[in-house]
Amino acid sequence: RAFGENYVSICLQAIPFAALHYQHGFPNGVSGFVLTLIYGLILGIIRRVSRGMLGPLAAHIVADLTIFSILLFYFLQ
Repeated sequence: RAFGENYVSICLQAIPFAALHYQHGFPNGVSGFVLTLIYGLILGIIRRVSRGMLGPLAAHIVADLTIFSILLFYFLQ
């Protein structure tokens, strides 16, 4: 709310979200930063549209479970 109804606040939350994934996330590095930045922007838009945290929380859980399932399938082969 401090930045009004524009999308500056969405960008400001997406940058540190992506920065945390730069070294420690999956994928990491520059590609991880870019992908997570886009994902953080999408989560911010979901949060703005839904006016709550349930939408982005559910999206994040589904994404994490999907990534976990893919990696589990990959490593069990």
